[in-house]
Amino acid sequence: MFGNRTVKEAKLLVKAAGKVIANRKDLLSETQIADIETSRTQLKETIAGGDTTQIKEKANQLESICQGVLPRYKHPVIREYCEVLLVAFILAAGIRAYFLQPFKIPTGSMQPTLNGIIGYPTDDTGPALPVKLFQKFAIGRSYLDIVAQQPQTVTNVELMTQNFFFTRSRITTTAGSYTAPVPPETLVNHFHVRPGKTYLPGQAIARGYADTGDQVFVDKFSYHFVRPSLGDVFVFRTNNIRGIEEQYANSQFYIKRIGGTAGDKLRIDPPLLYIDGAIPDVFGLKRVMSLKDGYKGYSNQSAAGSRFMFLGTPEATFTVPPKSYFSLGDNSYNSADSRDWGIVPQQNVVGRGFIVYWPFTSHWGLIR
Repeated sequence: MFGNRTVKEAKLLVKAAGKVIANRKDLLSETQIADIETSRTQLKETIAGGDTTQIKEKANQLESICQGVLPRYKHPVIREYCEVLLVAFILAAGIRAYFLQPFKIPTGSMQPTLNGIIGYPTDDTGPALPVKLFQKFAIGRSYLDIVAQQPQTVTNVELMTQNFFFTRSRITTTAGSYTAPVPPETLVNHFHVRPGKTYLPGQAIARGYADTGDQVFVDKFSYHFVRPSLGDVFVFRTNNIRGIEEQYANSQFYIKRIGGTAGDKLRIDPPLLYIDGAIPDVFGLKRVMSLKDGYKGYSNQSAAGSRFMFLGTPEATFTVPPKSYFSLGDNSYNSADSRDWGIVPQQNVVGRGFIVYWPFTSHWGLIR
């Protein structure tokens, strides 16, 4: 058996040497080609003789000659690592494009089901650095301690950088600028940092902490086979939805719950949502209407008291048109959704909210 294996490998080497000549004929010198052909012929003759020791010797000679004419690559280990990383990147890009896409919850419209970035002003600077680092990793908490060193007035609050995990803002004042590890909305709404506000020396511009929005994976695969269902938490693109583009042009994607599908006749009589005259027996919708665990039910008006364009009174109804969905935020009094700007076209749907993968809080796990 050993002899047979040696003969098979030697025959394969003869063929491989022939391919080297065929593929690199224009790059090899006549001497190099002649050396390979001579060594191939000798190996063929030795194979015919059947002496495995001689076959191994001639095979090693031919292999050495072929390696001598082939290009040598520098840093083969680095090249292999680069190839592995490239393959991993391609796989990750494929998974993101067709199966799972990461998404960060930007606002509190889905609370308490999903958290957006929430700021908490305090009077102290927070715990020791090791505790802060642990909290950053475990629950995505960032601390702020921005103090005015001289009299100054805020002139602008703008988004500075935004990447996969962290969002930063630049606070510009008449005395300089500061960086805060939260988006502008959090600075304005939670820490009350806004243009025109003046601070005295030693006064805190922004002090406290902010918990990051939940990081979720969106299932982009399932909706290719089943239609989105009533009560699903889903992500959709905001392009070509006129009301969103006119009022909320800073976001490309929204995440809400499906409160109505094509043909459903909707009505809201706070805190209840009615579909075709009945309260829907759907877990996610029933939980919002339970008035428990932080849920406040569905409303006809915002927290500021303004009525919504659609379903703005207990008597108002709306029938969802074909190939469309009616979106509702679980935080009904503080959610810009279909009550504000109308239906979500079917072609805008990206996928179903699948799982919260970070931070490691009570929301970690499957989304319901």
